[in-house]
Amino acid sequence: MAQRVFIEYRVDGALANAFSVVLGSEDSAFGVRRQDTGAVVVADGTAVTNSSTGVYEFSFDPEIGVIYFVSWKIVPSSGDAYTYVTQTIGPFKSTSDIQVVSDYRGTFEQGELTTLKLMLTDFKGNSIDPESITLSVFDDDNLEVETGSPEKIVKGFYVYDWLIPADQEPGPHSVVWSYTIDGDQFQNLQGIIVVTKTTTSTISGSPYSDKISLIRKSLEYHISCAQNIPVYDEEGRICEDSRSVRFNFPRWNQNHLTRIYRNQKLVTGGISINYFKGEVIFEEPLHEDYDVVNADYNFRWFEDEALDRFLSNALHIVNAYPPVGHRTLVSIEDRYLPSVLYGAAIDALRQLILCLQFQEPKEVFGGEEGAKNAAGAFDTLKQNFEKSFENLLEQKKYGPYRGLTKMNTTPEFTLPGGRSRWFRYMMGGFNLS
Repeated sequence: MAQRVFIEYRVDGALANAFSVVLGSEDSAFGVRRQDTGAVVVADGTAVTNSSTGVYEFSFDPEIGVIYFVSWKIVPSSGDAYTYVTQTIGPFKSTSDIQVVSDYRGTFEQGELTTLKLMLTDFKGNSIDPESITLSVFDDDNLEVETGSPEKIVKGFYVYDWLIPADQEPGPHSVVWSYTIDGDQFQNLQGIIVVTKTTTSTISGSPYSDKISLIRKSLEYHISCAQNIPVYDEEGRICEDSRSVRFNFPRWNQNHLTRIYRNQKLVTGGISINYFKGEVIFEEPLHEDYDVVNADYNFRWFEDEALDRFLSNALHIVNAYPPVGHRTLVSIEDRYLPSVLYGAAIDALRQLILCLQFQEPKEVFGGEEGAKNAAGAFDTLKQNFEKSFENLLEQKKYGPYRGLTKMNTTPEFTLPGGRSRWFRYMMGGFNLS
């Protein structure tokens, strides 16, 4: 099935025709090439179609399960220097040619060990194991720089430790997880950035450092019901460009059972899915009067920044209880992690219960009655976390105090006037004998 790729050229936000647009890369090597093998699919300098003002497109036949680089060579006006724009399309599913947009998964340093993670669930959020799973990392030039088999931690949760070479070229990298479920091949696409090693780096304390990322993932297990919410047959909103369709909730999980319907018919190609934004982009314009787009998707209620805030709040509470400390999520000892996780889970459930008082969240949980039942269940879970959190904080005061200053004082009592006599003796003005 032919796949249409296109680019929109704009001047001050408005579509406009450029002086020249063709497919071509800065090194004059390709127009379209495969990410896995580097093979050139479309040659440099290939002409494209100017289908409408500011819109340039080209069609080719992609292979199932392959990611491609598409490079556009643009001359804005006569005599201007070339401008290059590179797009990543694919991977295309075994049953369709729907492409996905990668999720950002962090910034990492040269020479550092980083842990790449993937969680696999069915549409209802239940963890599942694939029949096979592999991982590949590609640099910005489409060269494979790492490949291997991920390690299973628990059911549905896989990690891969990548020791980034000290001389690894900085820039965007793509992480492709390939796995098989019920005999069908699927892929999950993630984006990371490799940065230059510095002596004053703060990457280890960044929101995507290994330890913080693992702590956040642990919190997601505590509130997994909120991070794997299925939505069925939701009608999307067609945007002004007549191509983009947005849905109520962003942060979709890259679930292999995500389905897009156009006028109640399953869409098997000609669209891109941006899982992070909860947005579907059609190659061909939609008609607002008679086109209806629906979706079955599974999404995460909380974004990473919200989870980090819950963790930070809980950490400050733990630090405030004796023995008082100044721990961070990077330096905190393992014995205090349950306290931080329980405290963060309390904040998350409190916010979720609040959100269930409003219309759209209620609909996700089955309307007024369903949302009421869900809020009651969440409140019970929150109370259990609160009891555990309080018990752990109470136990914290018993130490250990190693490395800290601790003082025990014993009260002393004297008869009336005793303090003044002792004071006079110490000052040399009174003889106790």
